[in-house]
Amino acid sequence: MTVYHHRERWYAEHRAEDVALICAILREHRPPIIVELGTYLGGLAAAFADTAREWGGQVHTFDIARQFPSDLLEAFPNLSFHEESVLVENPLAIDLVSTPGAFLYCDNGEKERELACYAPHLAAGNIIGCHDWQTQVRPEFADPLLESLGYVPYRRPEFEAMANPVSYPISMTRLWRRERAA
Repeated sequence: MTVYHHRERWYAEHRAEDVALICAILREHRPPIIVELGTYLGGLAAAFADTAREWGGQVHTFDIARQFPSDLLEAFPNLSFHEESVLVENPLAIDLVSTPGAFLYCDNGEKERELACYAPHLAAGNIIGCHDWQTQVRPEFADPLLESLGYVPYRRPEFEAMANPVSYPISMTRLWRRERAA
């Protein structure tokens, strides 16, 4: 797996190709609010904030880990770090993801729980995504849950096409768009 880095300092365990496609989708939709659940070392938050500043979008990243680099906030004034748990419904996270046009990305340690907690709160038209598809997120859990809430898979063939039979047998990123509120 390729590591995305920003300024050689902030790391995310995502392939550069995945990050590029996610950021292209963000540019198309221009969400006013991007919420990341699970910050790790801030690399993906940096990519989101760097992309969203093109249209004035705000990025909120949540994690209970204290390894967040403080200079990341200086580099990206449109980024907020919240040292809070999101493994139970977090009122601030719910408020943010319910904003029309918001984008939610689940990348914490319990992605299935995050999907169950937050997917019901997104508005129609909003996009939800997750990382670690088929390793920490079971398709037989996520797809039926999200379908029952009015979501449809979003740009799945593009993510699937990035799989490589040898080094990257499955594409680990999935997105869904909420077509209707349940």
